[in-house]
This record gives sequence, structure tokens and C-alpha cells, in this order.
Amino acid sequence: MVTGAHALAAGLRLGAYEIVSPLTSGGMAAVYLGRRTGEAGSSYVAIKVVHPRFADDPAFVAMFLDEARLSARIQHPNVVRVEATGQADGLYYMVMEYLHGAPLQRFVRRLAEKKRVLLHEVIVHIVAATAAGLHAAHETKDERGQPLGIVHRDVTPQNILVSYGGGVKLIDFGIAKAAGRVHQTAKGLLKGKLRYMAPEQAAGRPIDRRTDVYALGIVLWEMLTYKKAFSAKTDAELIRLVLSPKIIAPSRLTPSVTAALDEVAMTALAPSPDERFQTALAFRNALLAAVPAAQRVDDAELASLLRLVLADDLANDARTLPPSVVVSAPRPIGAPSHEEAMTQVVPSLVPDDDEPESTPPPREPRPTPTRGAPTAFGIGLSAPMPPAAVIAVAPTPSPSMAPAAIAATRLSLPGPAAPAPALPARSIGTAPAASFTPPNAIPRPVIPAHLAPAGPHPDAVPVSAAPPTRSAGARLMRGCAIVLGVLLTISIGGALGWLALHHATQAMSP
Repeated sequence: MVTGAHALAAGLRLGAYEIVSPLTSGGMAAVYLGRRTGEAGSSYVAIKVVHPRFADDPAFVAMFLDEARLSARIQHPNVVRVEATGQADGLYYMVMEYLHGAPLQRFVRRLAEKKRVLLHEVIVHIVAATAAGLHAAHETKDERGQPLGIVHRDVTPQNILVSYGGGVKLIDFGIAKAAGRVHQTAKGLLKGKLRYMAPEQAAGRPIDRRTDVYALGIVLWEMLTYKKAFSAKTDAELIRLVLSPKIIAPSRLTPSVTAALDEVAMTALAPSPDERFQTALAFRNALLAAVPAAQRVDDAELASLLRLVLADDLANDARTLPPSVVVSAPRPIGAPSHEEAMTQVVPSLVPDDDEPESTPPPREPRPTPTRGAPTAFGIGLSAPMPPAAVIAVAPTPSPSMAPAAIAATRLSLPGPAAPAPALPARSIGTAPAASFTPPNAIPRPVIPAHLAPAGPHPDAVPVSAAPPTRSAGARLMRGCAIVLGVLLTISIGGALGWLALHHATQAMSP
């Protein structure tokens, strides 16, 4: 609804047209329901009027009028027809065919509020219809048969209209080039528009029809994933993301997306124009080949779903618009629900809009040596290892690796003469807190306390009453040896670490 000091009153004349009722208002223009003056029973039209604050910019006005005249040449069922342009009392306007409907952005958002999303064939149907309209615009020629080189420059969900009467239409060709200037100056428009710009457009480089293919690819990606392709806290960060896009395949976020549809989406989103579909028609044909069921989606059924989802909007329109304009078709009792036939429930879905959000865009996960648990964004990182966990390896060192002192010590230990079997290797274990057994150690038999003899063990080595006194330098060297052994054990878990630690421990024993 148009409000404020600049809202035009009903009955105001703009050339051959008069204002009937306000419809909506954006950052750059307001749209009114209108009709031809003096013609009883004439059909209604939509009149887009540029906000007065932009009417003082001659360059903007010139671009707006020139592009509007060019867009009047586009004749295609999937493009809203431009009927006329003009100026009256300092107001610049464009007259278009009127369609009672809603922007795709609003349609998708209301579905999200119901925790529902469109089926993939319905999404492809909408995007393919838009691509067909784009191709017709790109192919438009002048009176001499020369291509006009029309590029929309502003393909966004706000500029794709779904009609309550059936059909999908691309709008706002007449304001496309002029809008490019406003994106850099009008507060609040940058984030909503820049997110759909191809890198070459955002960088100010030459653009062509492939720029529109990229923008429509972003629309497809966001409808398939229920996420924004780019999201940033600041304009500078957003520009950086758009200039160097890192977009992952839709199936990474929505596993039900097929490999064929993945390939089509990622081709449309190639950062280099030469690697994208070279025409919107090629994009359309690839979409329908990837999802053949999209060709069977009926516009009338899509319109019924729209009326069901936006029932509150229709009720409000009935109070503010002429009865002959409002489309109303309640669902027949007992008929199958279009909502159930053309959508699916996603309980975890959170409605997404054009407001800035703090969540960073999905990025390619860093390559890891092992796969983690599956997550909503693909394969997650492996769980970090607890600090106390070490890699415990139990190799059997060769005799040449064992120092003579260690070998002699082992031979003096009591127990059976036969060597014990090698310990099995473990992948992940926890280091013992107090004691350990070297890999080749011969186990000492354990004697229960009640069976232990009162006297000394016959094989026991005599121990003096007090340990020998050692110098500070010797203690320091032994301490360094222990630290080195621990580090070697933790870092490589190999035989050298075990041997060094065992040697240091034996050296410190009384």
C-alpha cells in the first residue's frame, strides 16, 4: 500500500490515465491501479510512478524512459507488457498491463512461514518460465531487425510475478537500467539487489544476457536450498562475497536435489560468463531436461496454491480494490489440497527474507583426512581428539635397537624364560597414569599377598638402605631424558620413545 506525503490521490490524471487505487510502494517507485480516462468498461492497468526524489536526477529519468520504451517492444507471455511511458506535472510514469498476483518473494516467504516449500518440479516450472521471458527480451529487435541488446539487470524474486489467475511473469524491464544507478545511491536497496548480481555486474565490467542467466541461477539456488546465496553484516563484506562467489551445489544443503539439477544450477552460477549457459533459452531447456515433471505443472493449479497461501492478502485486496479486479476462488469442499500436491513440509525451515542476517553463507568445508558425521551442510569435520588420548603403537623393536643395559636389565627380571607374545597394536588409547610395560618386557608374575613368603624373594636383587647420592647435573640430565622420552612417545609413539622413557626410568630407580 502506498502511504505518505507523496501518495497520489484516486482520480488524479496522468496523461490518458487516472489513478484508481494505490497498490504497493518500493524504494524507487510506487505502483497504482489505473485505467484509461473517459472509457467506460476499459481494462485496468498498473501505473508505476517514480518517487519525486529521483525525478530531479536527469540521468536517472533519461535511463528510465529510454529503457521503458525499449521494453514496450518485448512481446512474450512470461513478460509483463509495457503499454506507455510519460511525464505529467513533474511525475514520470510507466503504464503496464495489470495482473492480480504477488511477487515470488512474498509467495515463497509465506510458504516458509507454514514450514512448507515448493516441490522441485514447481520451482523448475517457475524458473523455466522466467528464463523463457528473459530470452524473449534478449532477442528483441528494433524496426531494422537489429538486436536491441536488452539486459534486465535486476532479476530477483521481487521482479518475478505469480498471477492469481495463472502464469508467471517477469516485470520491471522498463526500470532495469535506471535501477543500476539507484543501487549505488538509495539506502536499503543495496543488499536486496546486490545479492543477485553477477560478479562482472558488481565490478562494473561490461554485461550481456549471461548476466541475467547468473541472476536467475541465484533465484533457482535460493529456492532449492531455502537459504541466501550471500549474506553479510556489512555492504563491504557483501560486495566481497559477490565479487568472488564461493557457492556450493544445492544438494549439499538439500539432499533431494538430483545430480542433473545440481549441474544445471552450478552451470548457471559459473563465475565466468564463458562457462555459463550462453542464453536463457539454453538454461530453460537444461532445466526441463533435468526435471521433466516440471513440464506437467499446470498454471491453474499453481494459481490455486497461490490463492490458498495468500488468502489474507486476497481478503485485504477485496476491501481496497474494485470487485472486478480481485480474483477469488475458494477451494471446493472435498477437493484435494493444492498445498499438499505442490509443496512439502520442512519442519526445521526458518523463513528467510531480505533483511540483513548474521549467519555467514555456506562455504566449502575444509578438506579433512577423515570424514565426520553427516550434517545439514554436508560432511562435517572429524571430532577432535581428547587431550588425554594418544596414538598407542606397540611395535617389537629389533635387538639391535635395544641398548645393552636395557637387555641386561630385562634378563635379570624374574619370571618364565619364554618371551611373552607381542602386545596387539591399538589405534587410539589413553596413556596410563602411573606405570607402563615396555613392548618386549617379560611380565612379572603376580603373587597374592596372602601367599607371599615372609622372607625376601630368592631372585631379588639386594637393595641398600639408602639410594646413592647423585649430583645436580646428573639429575638435570635424567630429567631432560624423561621429558625427551615423553615427547617422543606422544609425537611418534614409536620404539625410540618407549626405549628412551624406559631407560630414564631405570636410571632413576634406586
